[in-house]
Amino acid sequence: MASLSVTYILWLFFGWLGIHHLYLGRRNHAIVWFATLGGGFGIGWLRDLWRIPSYVEWATASGDFQRRYLLRMSLKKYPSCSIFRLLGFFFMGFLAALVFSGVIPNYSEDDWLSNPLYYLICRWCSKLLYVCGAILGVYLVANIGEIRCSLRQPFMGCLFSLPWVFIGDGNVTMAPLLAGLSTKFKGLQWQQVEHVSKDDKTKFIFDITGYCLASITWIFLIFIGLYFNATVVVDDERIPLRLALSNFLKSDVWIRTKDSLYQLYKIYSHAGWKRMYSDAKHLFDLSGEGNAYRLLELSKSASQKEINKQCRILSRQYHPDRQKDQEEKVKAQEKFIEIQKACNTLSTERSRRAKSSSRSEDKNTRMKSDPFRKRTDL
Repeated sequence: MASLSVTYILWLFFGWLGIHHLYLGRRNHAIVWFATLGGGFGIGWLRDLWRIPSYVEWATASGDFQRRYLLRMSLKKYPSCSIFRLLGFFFMGFLAALVFSGVIPNYSEDDWLSNPLYYLICRWCSKLLYVCGAILGVYLVANIGEIRCSLRQPFMGCLFSLPWVFIGDGNVTMAPLLAGLSTKFKGLQWQQVEHVSKDDKTKFIFDITGYCLASITWIFLIFIGLYFNATVVVDDERIPLRLALSNFLKSDVWIRTKDSLYQLYKIYSHAGWKRMYSDAKHLFDLSGEGNAYRLLELSKSASQKEINKQCRILSRQYHPDRQKDQEEKVKAQEKFIEIQKACNTLSTERSRRAKSSSRSEDKNTRMKSDPFRKRTDL
């Protein structure tokens, strides 16, 4: 059973990914939210704030809800299409069309003169993928919640747009526009009540699998499109991204970096990955121990007796009560607090190391006293 509170928590933290819709069994809704970053860059995510209770009611499908749903189906043969869903047809259809067609490398009229076959293949494949993306985008939005449709109506709408799509390059909105209108007026049907009341773990696993595959495919298509068509500006000159990446992978900086990373991998695979964390901790001073030594003007080899002595000396020197001027007293108080924190940091770190060393010695002692401890199979 879906929980309203859990849904709101998922909406708050993972709403732009559509995880709350996936939790409610609305796989297509979740995919659309992932592809559009929260339903139109956060607009749909905000709208979910007051729509979630109805989504949860749909997911739980109580007896009273099913009766009301059947009554709606009997009073109205075909479901209505809201303005928000209609805009979703156009937006998702147009976005999917762009992403799908973007996997084809850029081509220009100059390619027609130099390599006409390459030009024709790129042009026609780009147009076909654009139409396929428009169909799929409209189909996803049309199969959310209480409404369903087949691929036939988005396909028929895109079929009528083919003359505009293939003849000119400026009519890129015609395919999602006609597909959305065709679906709105001819393709929408009620979702069957048996589907609403279905509560199956197999369906949930199927939804998660479909969501993950669709998300990975979407990201892959975007990266392919960027690789083939994006450009970077270097010294006021536009360079294709794929060429810039190729040059970067051949550069001395990348070769040296790759060799250094490989050497680090060999060292830590031999010494153990805990050593890497320990080295990173000391290198970046995650515990604040290095800064504490600098603040107390001590070397890292100082003994605990020397640390205690220096803490007493600096605490007396910077004690606020020893200052007469108010401004100097404020500065001394800040320094005094920093010194106390540094002393506590060093004391805590040394105590932790002592306990860790003691546990390690006790373990070694037990292992030596019981040589068959690890051989439990005997």
